Amino acid sequence: MKEEKNGGLNVKIFSRCSFDDISGKIYRANGKRINTFVIMSNMHLTPQCQDNITDLEKLVFCRVMDWAGLNFRIFSLNIPIFVINFSR
Repeated sequence: MKEEKNGGLNVKIFSRCSFDDISGKIYRANGKRINTFVIMSNMHLTPQCQDNITDLEKLVFCRVMDWAGLNFRIFSLNIPIFVINFSR
């Protein structure tokens, strides 16, 4: 894992992440009263992981946004400066 501050955002970069890792990070963000937890990846989340996140969202204050797979590609094409900043 690599962690960096970029433009005031706390960015953590993982090569692979299990749902247990993701849920732990969501709970930690929730404990800090962070409004939004964004998952950004050029790979998609598995259907089971998506279902688990949906169930988890019912228990926490924090909203989880899935910007993985196709959503990430669309986002990166529309905002190329983001990709330049975070691809280092």
